[in-house]
Amino acid sequence: MISEAAATYLPDYQVIKFKSLFQPFADPENLKGFETPQEVAFFIHEWLHFLHNISTYHGITAYSHSLVLWSNVRTYIHDTLPKPNTEHLADIHKHLMHRLNARTPKTNNIPQDTPSSEIKLLSYSPRSWSIDNDDRYKCTEIICNVEITKIQESTSTILIGSHEIIESVTFLLEERYLIKNKELIFASPVPYHLVNKLASLIAPDLTKEVVLKCALLSLQHLDPPAWLPDLLKIAQEAYDKDLDPNQIITKIAMDHLKLNEGAINNQIDFLDGFFPSDEPVARAVKYATGKMRVNLNQRLVDPFFEISLIDNIASEGKIALFMSLERHGTGFLIQERSGDPEKILKDLMYDISLVDQVDPELSYGRRVALASFLYTFSFLKIDSKDIEHPEKLICPFYSCCSNKLRRDSAITCKTRPWISQYLALENMCYFGRAVLNNTGRARSQSDQP
Repeated sequence: MISEAAATYLPDYQVIKFKSLFQPFADPENLKGFETPQEVAFFIHEWLHFLHNISTYHGITAYSHSLVLWSNVRTYIHDTLPKPNTEHLADIHKHLMHRLNARTPKTNNIPQDTPSSEIKLLSYSPRSWSIDNDDRYKCTEIICNVEITKIQESTSTILIGSHEIIESVTFLLEERYLIKNKELIFASPVPYHLVNKLASLIAPDLTKEVVLKCALLSLQHLDPPAWLPDLLKIAQEAYDKDLDPNQIITKIAMDHLKLNEGAINNQIDFLDGFFPSDEPVARAVKYATGKMRVNLNQRLVDPFFEISLIDNIASEGKIALFMSLERHGTGFLIQERSGDPEKILKDLMYDISLVDQVDPELSYGRRVALASFLYTFSFLKIDSKDIEHPEKLICPFYSCCSNKLRRDSAITCKTRPWISQYLALENMCYFGRAVLNNTGRARSQSDQP
């Protein structure tokens, strides 16, 4: 079992999902928790995605695009409002495409089950472009010419984008944890190894830790693939001159973080400005922005603090993991379970952080925020610059909800969950609250479905 088969993290939604084949919290009456270092590693992998979303310039910028999209689109969801003009639609489209570029894996036609050992990078070349010819939305991918020895030494092309760098970083940290626990490393997908493959081509003499630091530092750039090759080259050149690559990369990181400290703090202030009122969704977002400030301050002291975190968790165990979650932030958890997909409460939801457990408004707000973002983004079509109500959508809580609407009209929750906005307030579900928040409609106790 590998990490991606056991669990997933949904960027911007602050939720980790454990899949049905990995069930540490499947029985609420008998919570097994994590029983092996491998199981801890599955969780660490997904939690690191959350951490990088709220501790790197790339992650914070991608989150910013999500909030701007949400704010802009929700303005036009209500039927009584005029549609946005062409210029505004074009701006929304650029935010959407930039967010997708930051989050989406590249389409690499690698034969399934190809081991990473069978892939050798022969050459690379960065390719940059601007979304809709707007220089503010620059994107880069690294085009790699590779040899796949499994297929009679055929050659092919593999693309490395931001997603592949993020997955490689997370895998390297997960691998570090397992090695320190003297555990076997399971086979993992090729994208997890692409940064190491690129480093073998550009900087073959670097240690795995220096490669990891180069990749981590690239995530402090708005366009990580544009910076990563240069960082690897700089580190290799330092090695060739009998200098310490680790010191060189650390110095670059410290200078870069200090130079951009003001700009990134302004960006976080901008995010906070979307939520002047104290309400559940605002608490969820401000929990994230609060942790951004904590984590960025930590980076100013230790630019690669994830490495020491992993080392500490490996040596000190679950208490160190718990303290890391509380200090640096975490989302909530959905435990998927096997069985009839139509069963009420087939899956379960848990709050991970103590803050959620003592603040019901934050816990509630995280779930409403997930539904709100999902509903809003469903209005956007990748192949057009328009805003349209979805014809069909499944509620993200369909498998872990016992609301009266879910019990009495499952088909509604599975196809038209926005109908939940008409529930009486005492029966209101997360999705219904999200729709009301998005449209800005006032509700009274007399409103009925």
